[in-house]
Amino acid sequence: MGTSVNVQEALVDSWAQYVWQGTTIPDCHQITIKILHRFVSMRWRIQGQRSTEEARDALKSAYGSKSAAMHKTVK
Repeated sequence: MGTSVNVQEALVDSWAQYVWQGTTIPDCHQITIKILHRFVSMRWRIQGQRSTEEARDALKSAYGSKSAAMHKTVK
């Protein structure tokens, strides 16, 4: 097996070099890194919720209800 990589850390580290260039935000307490972490987490959470809603809607439209879809997929 390969090595595990924390994707959020990799994104934040690569973005931190470019996002804050030319800003006057102080780097005390790594505030810029914390802001980027929160941004990435929030965007992933929103995308996950949207994907879940889309999947739920697709199941409902194809089978009439989520319960019917679940029964169909289990069999």
